[in-house]
Amino acid sequence: MQEVHSAHYVSPEDYAGQTVLVVGGGNSAAQIMAEMAPIPRAVRTHCRAHEGRRK
Repeated sequence: MQEVHSAHYVSPEDYAGQTVLVVGGGNSAAQIMAEMAPIPRAVRTHCRAHEGRRK
């Protein structure tokens, strides 16, 4: 298992045949998931639930 920050992500081909977990729901995560979708064996995502502003 390896951990790669989005700043160090280069190419979806580096993950061919692997199961990939993308953590986060921001723009970088969405772009990486879209690029990776056809390449690895599986792409999964995880992000925490948005709780909104608390008063």
